[in-house]
Amino acid sequence: MVDEDIKNLKKEFERIKAMGLIKPMRKGSTGIGYTFETLIGKKEDQDCKPDYGNVEIKCKFGFSSSHFTLFTCAPKRDGKAALNYIFENYAYQKEDDNSKIFCLKIFSHYTFNKNGFKFRLYVNTLDKKLILKSFLNDEFLENICSWDFSILEEKITTKLSTLALVDCYPYQINNETYIKYTNIKFYKLKGFEKFLNLIKNDTICVQIYLKEGYNDLHEKIVECHGVQFRIRKENLERLYDKIII
Repeated sequence: MVDEDIKNLKKEFERIKAMGLIKPMRKGSTGIGYTFETLIGKKEDQDCKPDYGNVEIKCKFGFSSSHFTLFTCAPKRDGKAALNYIFENYAYQKEDDNSKIFCLKIFSHYTFNKNGFKFRLYVNTLDKKLILKSFLNDEFLENICSWDFSILEEKITTKLSTLALVDCYPYQINNETYIKYTNIKFYKLKGFEKFLNLIKNDTICVQIYLKEGYNDLHEKIVECHGVQFRIRKENLERLYDKIII
């Protein structure tokens, strides 16, 4: 039996699809999701609950094969936020200016940094932690930080147990950008163990993006632009069962 939230969201999608070309309500990569959610009456928030009843909504350009974000979750080091430590010890200089940056997709197998460091995710089932490890010259360096399984499980089961993936396409008309929402699919999470297994086999990665910035006093600070758990669209059915409506 199909959930009422899914049925209602499907009707809302068909209404929006029938609108045809729509002017985005926000510029940039978040514009397509913000516009769709505004059209269904959802206000922007940072809530840990799903977007529509028990359904989390993800909007994506239909032609894109890049990773998209499942959820964000910052790691800990000795019980404290670890991002400043990562930046101070592993950031590298940008090629186009003198500022520093740390921007990498990190998998269970080695990921390279500009300074020659290597990184990998390690699923520690004994301690129930996902650990970020670093290496130098192929020698183990340290366990940089970690995520408790309990936190990750809460993130994905609370907000992403039921998922709606919305496809859209951009159009340029008279130098103006429009979007058209074309398709919606619904999915049910297979479980947290499946999530961990997909980290182990490099299907799910963690993307960390840190850069130098300045506060109101013009002092240097570390700006976090996301610690994102990501998956490719074509791999979604390895994590989810498709819901047939």
